[in-house]
Amino acid sequence: MNWILGPLAFIFILGAAVVLHEFGHFIVAKLFKIRVETFSVGFGPRLFGKKWGHTDYRVSAIPLGGYVKLGGDESNAPIEGESAPDIPDHERFDLRPRWQRILVALAGPVMNVITALSIPLAGALMYGVPMAPAPVVSSMASGGASEAAGLQRGDRIVAFNGIEHPKWVVMHCYLPDRLCR
Repeated sequence: MNWILGPLAFIFILGAAVVLHEFGHFIVAKLFKIRVETFSVGFGPRLFGKKWGHTDYRVSAIPLGGYVKLGGDESNAPIEGESAPDIPDHERFDLRPRWQRILVALAGPVMNVITALSIPLAGALMYGVPMAPAPVVSSMASGGASEAAGLQRGDRIVAFNGIEHPKWVVMHCYLPDRLCR
């Protein structure tokens, strides 16, 4: 069962990362009103999809990737095919100012970074983040009171000064004659 689940999980995670990456390129191109001819999940022959406006949203046969085909971008023409010949100049990627082409190119990696940061943030918001490490004895002074009391490395402290499960607060005192509370 694991020999099937492992590759399927890999394909799913890789596919999700690729779709989010390509969505970054797609959304910035759409914001600049650059024609997007194809948004494909996967490579190879088209399995199914829907043409909406000028964009063909498709799922292709090989699920290890994906791409966005921009109108006027002939850099991948042998793989993706030629652009439509009737694209108006104001919708062509290759005729856009350099700064717009750079932003479209950077949008994919930026989307991956945003995704990588948002996953642990969402987990922290849903489940919380431990405020302090668990109160576990990690070291003791040789011949000290903790050793005389019978504490050992790895012991968990469950009560302190008569209080069970106390809230641990780190306090700093900078004046030697002042008691921290």
